[in-house]
Amino acid sequence: MAHLNRCAVTVLPRQPMRDWIQPFAIAAEQDTVLMESSFYLIPCYERQLEAWQRLQDVSPQIFQSELELWCRDPRRWPQDRSHVMFLEWFSVRFHPLVDDLAAEPLHRTAVDPGFRELLRQTLERPPLDRRTMDRRSADRQPSGQGRPDS
Repeated sequence: MAHLNRCAVTVLPRQPMRDWIQPFAIAAEQDTVLMESSFYLIPCYERQLEAWQRLQDVSPQIFQSELELWCRDPRRWPQDRSHVMFLEWFSVRFHPLVDDLAAEPLHRTAVDPGFRELLRQTLERPPLDRRTMDRRSADRQPSGQGRPDS
């Protein structure tokens, strides 16, 4: 077992966040979001006051991450994403000790900004309708196996 040189904070959506996600989530997801919290590693702290200062430093990143889980379009996010609003939208719990119980080494994977942008654009495209999908499928068929002649 290894002690990580990080502390952690969990955030759990409060009612304003639950209300905001309603248009983006199906009913089953909304039930789940009420129960689940997100876990974020933050810089170490020794006193509770330091923990709150660390949270204030990273709350914009956490807020953005939580909003992106439900809507990739920042234009649909709330304009006010201040630390005060963050505390209104999320309950927080600090964890001063984080232990790594896994045998394999800890890996950190950074998401390439170009890939993130491509993913965002792809997710924002309107879905194809059935006729477009049928037409694309027929265009890929070898000659003589496409759409029947009318």
